[in-house]
Amino acid sequence: MTLNNKIRFIKSNEANLLQDFIKKNYTSNHILSSNKKVLNFYYNFQNKKKINFLGYFNKNKLSALMGLISSKNWDPSTDSIIFIALIVKAKSFKEDISFKFISYIFNKLKPKFLGCIGFNSKVFKIFSQIGLCERMEHYYILNNKIKPKISKNLLISQSKPIDNVKIKITSYLKEIPQNKIFQSKSKNYFNNKYFFNPFYRYYFLNVYRNQKLIFFLVVRKIKIIKYNTFIFRIVDIYGQDFDVNISYLIEKFLYKNKAEYIDFMNYGIKSRTLKLMGFQKKKNSQLIPNYFEPFIRKNENLDLCVLFSDSKNKKVIINKGDGDQDRPNKI
Repeated sequence: MTLNNKIRFIKSNEANLLQDFIKKNYTSNHILSSNKKVLNFYYNFQNKKKINFLGYFNKNKLSALMGLISSKNWDPSTDSIIFIALIVKAKSFKEDISFKFISYIFNKLKPKFLGCIGFNSKVFKIFSQIGLCERMEHYYILNNKIKPKISKNLLISQSKPIDNVKIKITSYLKEIPQNKIFQSKSKNYFNNKYFFNPFYRYYFLNVYRNQKLIFFLVVRKIKIIKYNTFIFRIVDIYGQDFDVNISYLIEKFLYKNKAEYIDFMNYGIKSRTLKLMGFQKKKNSQLIPNYFEPFIRKNENLDLCVLFSDSKNKKVIINKGDGDQDRPNKI
């Protein structure tokens, strides 16, 4: 890095500069280029003097941006878990800047985990040189009492009630279970990110076995106006002892809310475990839409890349809500 080139965080009073840069060099209708409320919630929840966007300045002129979704945005006391969310270069800037940004993150921010969810083929080519790039797997539980309107060919789960397993539904997380997953998260993290979310309403489906909280799901109800139907999406799962069948309880939840299905995109939980939980793995012959803003009625894959992980042999689990894949695209 020369004296004429510098990487630093974008200051909170430079929000207009950041938004104008995205508008001119990425797309004019991107939500982050027009809505400061979205920008501040996902990138500066703590209202600090900097926004979680790195800027590359060439001769004091902003030439590139990298957005970072950080666990510390919602709870500064948590481990530094970072997901790269957006990379934008000035149209006139020809240099590939990704490696310089990533080097800065490694050397200056020193995260315990660095990854990315959802990216194009160009970014995939770059990231696959650094880390492990995979495809998230897609799972679901169907409500067999509602005629499918947006999904196709989904299978019914084999479910039955289990006496010592219960689900309690809350909008605020009151307790947190023990966790065997590498990425440690706190009550503050979950409540700040989901309970205080001004754009979506989330629910915690707290799973108890013998009156002990063993794990919970974070879910969001999505309405598809054109088809007059609802679905639920699981955006996070946290805890331990996932190998308990909850399909009967989830089906009851779907019946009550008149939702077509609940789905779940995940990396790290074994397929065998998710099947024990009652989830079905989506097949190529089945249809479960992924995008709802705007709604696209077709299958869409979601790739991820683990660029760095200080997991020390602990399990790494990545869910759709970990990056920026569950933020608004339009308001």
